[in-house]
Amino acid sequence: MRDDFFAVFFAVLFHLMLAVSYWLFSKNTLVFVLPASQNYQVIEAELLIDPELDLEEPPPPLPVVETPVVEPIPEPVVIPEPEPEPIVEEPDESAQLALLELKKQEQAKIEAETERKRIEEQKRKEAAERKRAEEQKRKEKEEAERKRIKEQERKEAAERKRTEAQQRKEKEEAERKRKEAAERKRAEEQKRKEKEEAERKRKEAAAAKAQADAAAARGAADQARMTQRVGQVMALIQQRVKQRWIRPPNTTNALSCIIEVRLLPDGTVGSASVVKSSGNTVFDRSAEQAIRSASPLPVSISQNADVFDKFRQFRFKFDASQ
Repeated sequence: MRDDFFAVFFAVLFHLMLAVSYWLFSKNTLVFVLPASQNYQVIEAELLIDPELDLEEPPPPLPVVETPVVEPIPEPVVIPEPEPEPIVEEPDESAQLALLELKKQEQAKIEAETERKRIEEQKRKEAAERKRAEEQKRKEKEEAERKRIKEQERKEAAERKRTEAQQRKEKEEAERKRKEAAERKRAEEQKRKEKEEAERKRKEAAAAKAQADAAAARGAADQARMTQRVGQVMALIQQRVKQRWIRPPNTTNALSCIIEVRLLPDGTVGSASVVKSSGNTVFDRSAEQAIRSASPLPVSISQNADVFDKFRQFRFKFDASQ
């Protein structure tokens, strides 16, 4: 019984070592089948690997070699008494040491891989930091150069502006002096001309005054005659309109209105409309109708053009009391 156990144990250990070499860092289930008998049992082992390790894909698993099963010789059917549970004896010290060494090797590989990754990550970060620092230095250098060029352009533009301003001032000053000289010359010429013009105007004014005085005398007489004639025509118009007026019932003498009249050249009334009402619409309409009925009025362009111009368009006050 003890020899069989150790045979099974070492067979399992051997297959575990093979499995570790082929399926390192992956999870697989190993099944070993021993010859069937009442003294053997099927042993199942499971290998757990850290999933965080980045390893290459393992090779395909080795085929499981099964030991041919030897059919036992049939025995007479006898109901045996229940056998006690087999006592599993502890493996010897050499097997334990082998397992411990295997675990240490696996742990050492895991730690070595972790350290390798840490170092690679540190190197990657250092390289990235160097690259960032170089990029920052390059940008700072470009920015400094850009500012230097910009400052230089600003100074050159300021200098150009100052030079242009100076040239413009000198040109303006020269132009100002030229204009002042021309203005003095023009003023002197203007003064001479004004003096001559003043003398000419004085003489003309004297002659004009004499003519105006004579014309004023004639004009005053003409104006007096025109005023007299206009008054006569207006009196004739008022008389003629009053004759054509039909007084509306219940009309008081206090009513009056102003009518704007337009005449044709022969004295015919072109239009007559109230521009200032008496407040009595019937009275206003009767006054308009009286003026139209009096057409043509006693004034025409053929009789006296100057007088007709005074009556071409005029305002006529129609008073009920007159």
